[in-house]
Amino acid sequence: MAAQRSFIEVSCAVLLNDAALSQIAQADFGRWVKLLIHVGTQGEQGSLELTAPCACLCGALQVPGFAGLLAALARLPYVEVIPLTNETVRVTFTEWARFVRTDANG
Repeated sequence: MAAQRSFIEVSCAVLLNDAALSQIAQADFGRWVKLLIHVGTQGEQGSLELTAPCACLCGALQVPGFAGLLAALARLPYVEVIPLTNETVRVTFTEWARFVRTDANG
């Protein structure tokens, strides 16, 4: 299990000036930021395993269940979802160090 962190430092300049992020719907941008924070505090170096039903994260991202979560994640830029089993996926921010500085990378 990952060591939990109480904060992460997000590059606001990158967030506000990124072309891919500026093209997504406002609700998905909110999901992207919440996911970034969740992975930053619960994961390791931009990656986190999620196992269904994952109800707390589904609620935080305002999606209907695990299938809704996977559909939402598929729309988010710089987010890669790799199935591990029928009920578990690995979510990875492909440009983690560009967006976030934590004790692990900065």
